Amino acid sequence: MSIIDGKKIHNTVAQATNVAEYVVARLVDIGISDCFAVPGDYAFPIDHALVHNDKLRYIGCVNELNASYAADGYARIKGAGILCTTFAVGELSALNGLMGSKAEHVPVFSLVGAPALSHQMQRKKMHHSLGDGDFDIFRLISSHAACVSTVITTDNVVAEMDRVIHECFKKRQPAYILIPADIAEAPLTYKHVDNQQIAIYISNPLQLQKALKFILDKITSAKKIVVLPSINLSRFDLNSHALGFIEKLGVPFAVLPQDKCVLEEHHPQYLGYYSGALSNPDVANYIESADLLIDLGQIMLSDINTAAFSTKLDTRNILTCAPDFVAMGDTLLSSVFLRELLDALIPQLPKKDTFVSAKKTVSSVVGRPDEKITVDAFYSRLIQFVKKDDIIVVETGSSSVELPSLRFQENTTYLNQTNWGSIGWATAATLGACIASPNKRVILVTGEGSHQISSGEIGTMGRYGVKPIIFCCNNRGYTVERALDKKEKTALFFNNLAPWEYAQLPCIMGCKDWITFKVLTNSELEDALQKAAQASVGVYIEFVTDKYDYNRSLQFYNKNWI
Repeated sequence: MSIIDGKKIHNTVAQATNVAEYVVARLVDIGISDCFAVPGDYAFPIDHALVHNDKLRYIGCVNELNASYAADGYARIKGAGILCTTFAVGELSALNGLMGSKAEHVPVFSLVGAPALSHQMQRKKMHHSLGDGDFDIFRLISSHAACVSTVITTDNVVAEMDRVIHECFKKRQPAYILIPADIAEAPLTYKHVDNQQIAIYISNPLQLQKALKFILDKITSAKKIVVLPSINLSRFDLNSHALGFIEKLGVPFAVLPQDKCVLEEHHPQYLGYYSGALSNPDVANYIESADLLIDLGQIMLSDINTAAFSTKLDTRNILTCAPDFVAMGDTLLSSVFLRELLDALIPQLPKKDTFVSAKKTVSSVVGRPDEKITVDAFYSRLIQFVKKDDIIVVETGSSSVELPSLRFQENTTYLNQTNWGSIGWATAATLGACIASPNKRVILVTGEGSHQISSGEIGTMGRYGVKPIIFCCNNRGYTVERALDKKEKTALFFNNLAPWEYAQLPCIMGCKDWITFKVLTNSELEDALQKAAQASVGVYIEFVTDKYDYNRSLQFYNKNWI
């Protein structure tokens, strides 16, 4: 079940006896069934409230950064997540992950336990502080990773939780909730008297009508239209709305790397993958010659998403229908929410009938069985291994610049932190995705450099019984950094890594029933894939490639990085 807009589906707040229990119950009541946390003494009252809520499972992570990554991965599947850390040292460790969630519109509720308010008011020199009596500095820092923040008191807890949930779902970004330890344990002075639901976001009626006329005028006068759907459609649960728009209009759509799999790539109106110079030339020519590009959900024309700004788009032809505004050229219409806009727009759309069916490409296996594995050989086999309805989590690096161009099976969910690009995210995010979708197969593709950062969560996976399939590419260092650094070969050491025995990690971390492989040739990889496809336990495959084995995309970045 995906959490869409914060509506209450349970009513556990009635059992809450103190402030922390109410905060947790309010989040559980909207459908969040798992939390990711690292305990700390200031957060103990929140930890107890999390553990004692019978509709919530507490997932203890190795460190706060990994917990924030896991909560992010969980929220991308479930619709929202909970992270719990302690004051200062804990929340600051999680800050990188929460900043990524903010950048990529992922709603995570960050619960932070703070020193008792009585100690703060006396400006005591407490541990995890700077020793200067200033307890507010960390809130000021952490709140920048959220779209809404609050300090909970006994008087404001009911109203503030409603406000925070509303804003978090309105903007689909993290919420920061700070609870002093003595407040967390304080009895409730107010309780909910009804089964309140978060308000639906209503557009400004005049602005909505102006937007409808503006968009319809542009569509009517355009001769060649292409829709570019954004991953934000998934964040705001608007995938079906977008598909209805595209089908009614009868025009093709294409995706940028960050937006892969947001709509079904086997749809007859799917034109293809677009990323500037890395695109299929026919796809690029069609898109770049369109006189109207409808940006549905607000795409990001960033360096990675545009292959080092090699796209040739006339920005004057881009009509942006963002989650909460419409813009083109000098026109900007605010307070127009995309769900309401599409509901009103689709019935009025003309039928343009200009869609172009994409040419179906047949994936062929690269490399003979006896040859050493190359990244291209691995990708060609991975495409055949991924099945319908799989979730594939792709780490930042060489995989994330190549895999978006390949077409997966129907209804594949593709997770990647394209914009924020914090290495280590994918391993911990895989934990979150597994917890959120226990009945789906979750596949992780990571390089060993990123993997070293958060590999401790393999032990957490075993502890909670999740069974991912992990592919770890061992090429003895940070491959994407080697490709981007034009002087790398004259400074051979700083992109190298300690030579771990990666295939032994699951056993070392307690996953003794997992099956593991270290493969060097294509035939060994094929044998491992066959066994992985039949496995009922976790699978870990370390595949070894050459240090400078660059795929097509990395070769491009090696020559063209900005």
